[in-house]
Amino acid sequence: MSELATGISAASSLAGAGTKAYGAWYSGKQASEGYETEAALTMRSKAEKTRAIEMQKREAGLVRDQADETLQDAEYIKRIGEIKAQRYQKESDTAISSGFAKMAKSGVAMNFGSPLDVIDNAVNERAKNLEILNFETNVDYWHKKNQARNIKEKATIMLDTAKVNESNLGMYDYQAQMYEMAGKEAKNAADWKMMSAYFGAMTDVFGTVTKYKKENPSTDKKQYNDSDWWG
Repeated sequence: MSELATGISAASSLAGAGTKAYGAWYSGKQASEGYETEAALTMRSKAEKTRAIEMQKREAGLVRDQADETLQDAEYIKRIGEIKAQRYQKESDTAISSGFAKMAKSGVAMNFGSPLDVIDNAVNERAKNLEILNFETNVDYWHKKNQARNIKEKATIMLDTAKVNESNLGMYDYQAQMYEMAGKEAKNAADWKMMSAYFGAMTDVFGTVTKYKKENPSTDKKQYNDSDWWG
C-alpha cells in the first residue's frame, strides 16, 4: 500500500468515525429529548389531575353542605309539624269545650244520651285527625332526613374518590423519574457510541499505519543511507 493510499484509508476511517459519532449523537439527542418531553407531559398530566382532585373536593364539600341544609330542613319539618299538632289540639279543645258549654247552658243534660255521644264523636274525630297530622309530619320528616343521608353518602363517596386519586399522584412522579432516567441512559449510550466510533477509527488508523510500515520497512532506512552516501 502506498503512502497516499495509507493517508486516504486513514482519512476515510476518520470520516466514517465522524459520521458514526454524529449519528450516535443525533440519535441520543432525539431519544433524550423524547424522554424529556414524555416526562414533561407526565408532570402536566399530574398538574391537571391535581386540579381535578381539588375540584372533586370542592364539589364534595358543596354536596356535604347540601346534606346539612337538607337535614336542617328535616328538623324544620318536624318542628313545624309539632306546632301544627299543638295548634290543632288547642283549637279542637276550645271548640269542644265551647260546644259543651253551649249545650250545658241551654239546659241539656250532658252526662248521658246524644249530647254525650256528640262530645265523644268530636273527641274521637280530633284524635284521628291529630294522628293523621302527626303521621304526615313523620313521613315528610323521614323522607327529608333520608334524602339528607343519601346526599351525605354521595359527598362521602366523592371525597373518598378524591383521596384515592390523590394517593395515586405519586405514580406521576415515579413515571416522570423513569422517563428522566431513560433520557440520561439514552444520552450516556450515545456518548459511549461516539467514543467507540472514534476509538474504532483511531484503531483503524493505527492498524493502517502499522501495516504500511510493515509493508515498507526500508523506506526510512533507505532515505537515511542515501543521505549519508551523498554527504
